[in-house]
Amino acid sequence: HCPGMYADPSMIIVPPTEQFMDEYIFLTPAGFTNNYVTVLREAGSTVTLDAAAVTTAFLPVPGSVFEVGHVPVGEGTHQIESTLPFGIILEGYGYANSYGYPGGMKLENINP
Repeated sequence: HCPGMYADPSMIIVPPTEQFMDEYIFLTPAGFTNNYVTVLREAGSTVTLDAAAVTTAFLPVPGSVFEVGHVPVGEGTHQIESTLPFGIILEGYGYANSYGYPGGMKLENINP
C-alpha cells in the first residue's frame, strides 16, 4: 500500500466475447469509497443501468468492434442490460482495499 493512496493492485480475467450476455444483475458491497461497473459493449449498442441509459463516454477498443466505458455506481443491487451481448467488470476502491471481478458470463462450450 502507498501512503495516502486508494486501492490495492489486482488482476481481473475478462471473459471471452462469446460468453457475453445481454443482462446482468450485480451487487456493489458497502464499505468502499468508489464502486464502478466497466462495460465492454459493441459500438453503437444501447446499455441501460437500473432502467436509465448509460451516458458515460465510451472509448474504442483498437482492432475490434467493441468499446469500453467506466460507470460509477452506488452501493446495492443493480440491473444492467443491452440490445446486444456485452461484458462487465465490477470494481471498488477504498483506502488500502479494493475488489474486482467479472460480473458474469454464459459458460457455454465455445471450443469443443
